[in-house]
Amino acid sequence: MNKKIEIIGMKVISKGNLIATVSIKIYGMIINQMRIIKLNNGLRVDVPLLHWVDRGGHYYEKAIELKDELLELIEKEVIDEYRKRKGK
Repeated sequence: MNKKIEIIGMKVISKGNLIATVSIKIYGMIINQMRIIKLNNGLRVDVPLLHWVDRGGHYYEKAIELKDELLELIEKEVIDEYRKRKGK
């Protein structure tokens, strides 16, 4: 399977510590409503894990099995893309 994350939407907003919302596609799963939040120690991506389960639960086991790896990959890719869009 292709691990490449495809960022299908990013809306840069600034409300308190919420700075952007993101939609991505990974392993054929679409994860919506992810948020990039600003913390004291930098940026963090808040991933709603429930969105990893498609209608039939097909990807659930794979997502749980790869959770930490996916979170790391998602965080890196999404923050890199955010910085590109912000021109930093």
